[in-house]
Amino acid sequence: MAHTPGPWKSDGDYIIAGGTVIGWTKLNENDDHILAVSAPDLLEALKALDGIERGMQGWHEDAKANAWARARAAIAKATGGSP
Repeated sequence: MAHTPGPWKSDGDYIIAGGTVIGWTKLNENDDHILAVSAPDLLEALKALDGIERGMQGWHEDAKANAWARARAAIAKATGGSP
């Protein structure tokens, strides 16, 4: 499955990637748009953590710390908080 790579942005009505509208939605709350545009970051963070867990990226502290930092940043972006 291929998806449009991030980063994604929202203007409230449209989801935009690289200056191109990739989706239109009438989500009820701005928070829904924030979550939608965070999807690429969340996916990449989960892939990094999964790769470490499966031993595909080597289990060393730098890779682990980096993967968790990416996950925290993606969660913060999705929730409007700070990492």
